Amino acid sequence: MNAERAQVGWRFWLGWVLASTVGVVVGLTVGTFVQDSAVTWGNVLGGAVIGASIGTAQWLVLRRQISRSGWWVLASTVGAIVGNVMGGVAFGAGAIGGWAVFGGSIGTAQWLVLRRQVSRSGCWVLASTVTVAVVGVPTYAPALVWASLIALAGYGAITGGVLVWLLRQPSREA
Repeated sequence: MNAERAQVGWRFWLGWVLASTVGVVVGLTVGTFVQDSAVTWGNVLGGAVIGASIGTAQWLVLRRQISRSGWWVLASTVGAIVGNVMGGVAFGAGAIGGWAVFGGSIGTAQWLVLRRQVSRSGCWVLASTVTVAVVGVPTYAPALVWASLIALAGYGAITGGVLVWLLRQPSREA
């Protein structure tokens, strides 16, 4: 797989940006509806939908680059559930704080998939936390659809760039 990773470049990055943007748009659209309609379990169900949507879309691009990539979907789902529940509490401290908690949670769960296969994978948690904290705020401005789409594409662009860099590092697998 190391030879394949050396080929990771702009095509992978572009696929990641598109997949991440579509995954987040679908996940937030459906997840917000589910979350609003299920009062008690809303954050859990909303997080599950958001995480599964993001994880599945990203997996379609990532699956050729790492082994056992199917775990990415489960990790993304669990990370988004935890992040949505904990982030909902953290939103009391401000939107950026809530998004940072969400990004850190999903990034940490995804890191569990990357850590044994990708050197310097700890950077993924930082990239996810900071990127989601920064780009998450405009997504709650429905009147500014273009601003939201640009912010979501920014999430894919930044995390995609970090992932390209990580995948070009020497593999941890023997």
